[in-house]
Amino acid sequence: MITLAHPWLLLLLPLPFLIARLLPEYREGRSSLRIPRIRRLAELTGQQPATGSATMRRSAAAWIV
Repeated sequence: MITLAHPWLLLLLPLPFLIARLLPEYREGRSSLRIPRIRRLAELTGQQPATGSATMRRSAAAWIV
């Protein structure tokens, strides 16, 4: 039969999962160029301006390691 020296440490097993779910994702700031007439520039180039920052997601492989 298996006997644990410190059985209360089993309560720490879900801790990494809880931390990953409760803490916000890591956001990496990107340098940008501020243009006062962005709508006009978007019309001329035919592109849509992007907002926000890139967000890194954890992959399943990160959980295994």
